[in-house]
Amino acid sequence: YYTNPCTRVHNIILGTMWMEHYGEVNIRSMDGSCSCVVTFKQSSYFQGTQFDIEGYVINKGKKCVKLEGRWDSHLNGTWLVSTPSVKEGEKKCLWKYKPGPIVDAYNNFTNFTRSLNDCDALMEKILPPTDSRRRLDRLLLQKGDTDSSSHWKRIMEEVQRQDRNNRTTPWVPVWFKEVEGGGGGGGGVEGNKFWVYCGDYWDQREKKEALLKEGTQCPELLYPSSIKGLACDFLSYGTNFSLTEQPSRPQIDTKEDDEQEDEDEDDDEYVDAETGPDDNPITTNTNTNNNTNSNSNSNSNTNTTTTTTTTTTTTTSTSTTTTTPPDTENE
Repeated sequence: YYTNPCTRVHNIILGTMWMEHYGEVNIRSMDGSCSCVVTFKQSSYFQGTQFDIEGYVINKGKKCVKLEGRWDSHLNGTWLVSTPSVKEGEKKCLWKYKPGPIVDAYNNFTNFTRSLNDCDALMEKILPPTDSRRRLDRLLLQKGDTDSSSHWKRIMEEVQRQDRNNRTTPWVPVWFKEVEGGGGGGGGVEGNKFWVYCGDYWDQREKKEALLKEGTQCPELLYPSSIKGLACDFLSYGTNFSLTEQPSRPQIDTKEDDEQEDEDEDDDEYVDAETGPDDNPITTNTNTNNNTNSNSNSNSNTNTTTTTTTTTTTTTSTSTTTTTPPDTENE
């Protein structure tokens, strides 16, 4: 059980943008006997107080190690009691940030950061269909295709809504179970609920890896029937994306977009027929007579444009005269 600090981003609009964490992080064992309480100090006008943290490691109510440092650079520990390996008063560096080279300039990834999403051909076969590395929006975003990423995100959100509306019973996770807080493995906090690993995942994963290395396919492992076809089943979207290759831009059938384009084209034709090429109102006079023509006269004192179109059939002749209104300044 643990709590998270608050995160604040400064100078989003003006100035140099920077981020800080502040608040308390409380990490407890499931039986509540051991804990670590770390305070992330909030920044002030003095630069020396930025990013500072301090806290204690507590065992059965007694402070054992004092923690000091900065969350962006280092963490030191001072032992307050003697242990079999460390004497009281001894100080050690528990963690130190080591800047690594940027190997992915687009995402500003180091080797470690990129390794969190790395996936070789064997791992791609092992991973369950619910693994976040299979999320199409995340995969496309990492590749730099933001348009397709946003499109797939909307598609998955719509499938999630459909799953929720169609579900008649509460959802039961496959590899975790919810337990109440308090005594008996709840972290010693009354009233809180915790998700506890209930086993079998890593056993199936090790078994699947061994079978794949032997050349035996085992698609049923790590693929529970209860998740097939749901929004969290990222293999059910009918795409051929590979986690080990550069994906191509998906061609998504958007029926609504096509219908909207047809409506827009109809609107354009309607506007052209009513306003004419110069976006001016027009007046149309149509006369239909047997073997007759309609003549249009223009006034010499006005600026009038006359257009005559004649259509002849075997029995009738239709003459259409279209005349724009005269210029008001010359009237």
